Amino acid sequence: MDDSGSNTQNRLYLMLSELQKIAKDVPRRFQQRLTLELLSGLANSMLDGTVFQIVDRLAEIQHVTEKQAFQMRQQLVAGHNADRQALLKQQKADLQAALERGESPARLEAAHQRDMQSLLHKQQAELTRCDMKVVTQLDQKVSEQQVILEKSGVPGFYVTNDPQEIRLQLYLLRFISEVSQMPALAQTDT
Repeated sequence: MDDSGSNTQNRLYLMLSELQKIAKDVPRRFQQRLTLELLSGLANSMLDGTVFQIVDRLAEIQHVTEKQAFQMRQQLVAGHNADRQALLKQQKADLQAALERGESPARLEAAHQRDMQSLLHKQQAELTRCDMKVVTQLDQKVSEQQVILEKSGVPGFYVTNDPQEIRLQLYLLRFISEVSQMPALAQTDT
């Protein structure tokens, strides 16, 4: 075997050894799913460094998606706050005008309370729709990532909605990330 092949084989063994060490830190119910075959396949898929690049890029996309979702929600919340303040300002002006006309504020205050409750109900429904949209977008992003990793030949990845399978895939992603931080293992064969 030449030096290049020997080096590759050594890195494969080192990666597998590191993956086995890392796998010991996951909950026992997942450890039994992390077979030698799966970890060996994962180590082999990381040898040329492409998997590291794919996972880094997917992490960047995930971060951007989450940041956009957070900003969208924050804008909605800020708009809701502004709408409530505007309603309170209008209600205060209406109450002041009613008092100046000598009217009793009781009827107006009850109407104001109904208007505020109606606005709050509407805003809560909008926030719920926004949150559901974000969850749907993130679920779609997970599916897209699963497809990319599966097509890239990374063992353990396929499209699933099963929370246990997704958790296992998250552990595999963590393993890849940890190995990518180990300079001796993350170097690529060229």
